[in-house]
Amino acid sequence: MKKEAIKFIKTHYLKIIVIVIIITIYISNNYNKTKENVMASEYINDIIKNETIYYNEETTKEIVNEIKKVDIKGQIIFPGVYTFDDGDRIIDVVEKAGGFTEEANTTLINLSKKLTDEMMIYIKSKDEVNMCKLEEELFEHNYNKDDDNNSKLISINYATKEELMILPGIGESKAIAIIDYREKNKFQSITDIINVKGIGENLFEKIKEYITV
Repeated sequence: MKKEAIKFIKTHYLKIIVIVIIITIYISNNYNKTKENVMASEYINDIIKNETIYYNEETTKEIVNEIKKVDIKGQIIFPGVYTFDDGDRIIDVVEKAGGFTEEANTTLINLSKKLTDEMMIYIKSKDEVNMCKLEEELFEHNYNKDDDNNSKLISINYATKEELMILPGIGESKAIAIIDYREKNKFQSITDIINVKGIGENLFEKIKEYITV
């Protein structure tokens, strides 16, 4: 058997060599193709991964850039920072924040104004508005002109209802109460105003610097 094998090899050794060479070339080509395929696959995966990361980053930036916020505070039920959409107006964020408090003064704010990013909205109280009016109008009113020290104060004996309402904390009902009181009992000193119904010592402390008899 061994002799026959040796004889076969000697007879067909050229064919055997050719077959071995062909097999070697085939295996080598397949290996290179497999290696190239793996490298190509890895390259494609890297591209997809990088594009995905880039897309996610850009998308995130766009989303962040699209978020617009407004800060609302003062006489509002739930003051804070709220997001809004394009075209929203002040009234929209007021509703989101629960609406106005009872002390809110809305006469000086334009509720139809469109919101802008980073906008700050402050809702003043009635007392704050009255105080501002008082500061503006104290220089225009001139009571008790014979007394230079009192020339810019509001006379609780002679001021009209509207003029009394300029004082901080004095609304229409309290102004009427002051007028009713002075018609029966003329104020002898500014401390007498404490006797008016609805006006106590705390409110007196707020207005005493702005009034005279």
